Amino acid sequence: MRSHLSAKHAKEVPTEKDAAQPAITNFTSRPRRCDDRRAGDITALITNMIVKDMLPISFVEGGGFLEFMASLEPDYRVPGRTTMTKRIEKLYKDKAEDLRRSLSTVSKVSITTDGWTALTTESYVTITCHYIDSEWEMKSAVLQTRATPEQHMAENLAEGLRSATESWGILEKVK
Repeated sequence: MRSHLSAKHAKEVPTEKDAAQPAITNFTSRPRRCDDRRAGDITALITNMIVKDMLPISFVEGGGFLEFMASLEPDYRVPGRTTMTKRIEKLYKDKAEDLRRSLSTVSKVSITTDGWTALTTESYVTITCHYIDSEWEMKSAVLQTRATPEQHMAENLAEGLRSATESWGILEKVK
């Protein structure tokens, strides 16, 4: 091919200098800047990690995590506890609103409870809602987990269930 190009298209044949393959370091040695969009994405991922893995918010100030982030993304400034708390609260509000919207479209729900005692001898009750969505998929969502200093008696549990289902707008949908 080179012979043909040299004989018939001499002006268009690239010189050896033009044809040289770029070195791999041309692609790997350029530092990537952490722009605002990327920083926002990273912060959202850290927020999700804290929520999903139930990590303490102070995790973002730990030395090991800060070293890890400095190595991974040197230009990224890790937010502090106050910023992360605000982001987690906003994430909760957004998810709760999504759940409220979803629950508003169903006609029936089922409720389960789980009473348990922590190692510190504090009693808790978790209330979970189960329903079938518009796509005929079974869904479950924890409506609340709250400390219950009072005894786990029927009257106390009934009041907790009524209060939770009323606050989520599903009191009349419980079957």
